[in-house]
Amino acid sequence: MRGFYVEGGVHLFPTRLKHDLVTFYRYENFDTQYRMPAGFLPLKQFDRSAHVVGITYYPYPDVALKFDYNFMRNASEVIRIPNRWNFGVGCGSKGFREGHLLMRPHRWKYEVLPATLTIILLLVVLSYGKRAHPV
Repeated sequence: MRGFYVEGGVHLFPTRLKHDLVTFYRYENFDTQYRMPAGFLPLKQFDRSAHVVGITYYPYPDVALKFDYNFMRNASEVIRIPNRWNFGVGCGSKGFREGHLLMRPHRWKYEVLPATLTIILLLVVLSYGKRAHPV
């Protein structure tokens, strides 16, 4: 296995604000079959690179809502890898450690947790809508 990535980002909101918005770009290059055991041939579709562009919104310092789009490429001339988009929700360890989100009454518990659960539920519903139904 071989791989590397380079990433850069820019904060768009002034530091005096509670919220933050960050745009980013990442270049990834990886080959999960770079070295194979004797008798196995590496497949070119696993020698991949990606250009990733995205945006992350921080409604609170420990909470991130992230969207990115991946322009995927591989070394195979036969099998092409499709581009893809991702959406993620993250919570830093400080919020859990200090009990902001789960353990004691705090404004984050009532603002962030329901919004996060709503977003997760929405993503689950959307992902089921795209599945092929057996006939």
